[in-house]
Amino acid sequence: VGCENTATYEVIEGLTPLVEIVGNNEACAGESITLTAEYAGGEAVLWSTGQTTQEITVTESGEYCVMTASIDGCQAEACITITINPNPEVEVEITSGNNPFCVGDSIELTAMSQTAVGYEWSNGSTDASIWVSTDGTYSVEVTDANGCTADGETAVGTVESPEVTIEGPTEMCIGDSVRLTALTAKAADLVWSTGETTESIWVYIGGEYCVTATSNFGCTTEVCITITESEVP
Repeated sequence: VGCENTATYEVIEGLTPLVEIVGNNEACAGESITLTAEYAGGEAVLWSTGQTTQEITVTESGEYCVMTASIDGCQAEACITITINPNPEVEVEITSGNNPFCVGDSIELTAMSQTAVGYEWSNGSTDASIWVSTDGTYSVEVTDANGCTADGETAVGTVESPEVTIEGPTEMCIGDSVRLTALTAKAADLVWSTGETTESIWVYIGGEYCVTATSNFGCTTEVCITITESEVP
């Protein structure tokens, strides 16, 4: 008589572990993102980069995945797509005037950027262009729609205008004449309100007489003198 031995086996399925990635999915060029694997039921993690730490730091765009496995071999995987946005480009250009410029004048500086939506200048202005009237270095930070920033700057200088004074009497008798002389330094040209271009002029009637001195750079200074006529006693 044959004997039969039978047994019943219960199959116990392993529990599937859980894993997710915590971290930002977007940053600007030059920045880094820390990704953290939050997992349960797994023994360890393995990133698609080959790293086995719970946290990794990434600086490039792309898809990053992490896998964990339970002791009985069940696996779970999570992925995240990272975008590293380029920073905007910016150049500060002079859009009105010359550099250097004459003392008393001003020039316009403009932040030239194709992607900027926000501006912050070193003088506090938030416009794309600013007018400046003193020498120095002016910088601007621009921000694009992704929140990425870039800096630009330029240095500007000033040139002194020529100094000029008028030497001569301020009173004259009717019928007389007086001589006015323009004393100047660093001036290339002199032009009187009478149209004369000599250093000295003779005037025969009272009134206001002005002279404009222009330097080689093109900076100008104007001064005036008033001549009063008196009747001969």
